[in-house]
Amino acid sequence: VELAAAKGAAELEAAARAKVDELSAKKSALESERADLAAKVERIREKLPMAGSQERSVDADLLLAQLRMAAGQEPDDRDDSCSPSLESDLAALGADDALAALKRKINDSRKEQ
Repeated sequence: VELAAAKGAAELEAAARAKVDELSAKKSALESERADLAAKVERIREKLPMAGSQERSVDADLLLAQLRMAAGQEPDDRDDSCSPSLESDLAALGADDALAALKRKINDSRKEQ
């Protein structure tokens, strides 16, 4: 602008002043946007520690019941090997007797070889 004024070019001076005004407005807008972003970053930094404290905990029993239902089982079924119903079912089937007979058969076949 000063160079154009020194050379006496009024047309160039006006164009230079318009460009300076345009760039000043752009600079102001960018500074305003920067201030907004800085404020948002500060708010996020303040909220960040609180976000971790609001995590939901998992109820393991409820999750297990839901998984059992999804698998088609009763929600309260347990796979306890010592459960009385399992032992009574095995006794009713005569599993112990069948196992003993199978062991005798295997031992007899080994002796024959």
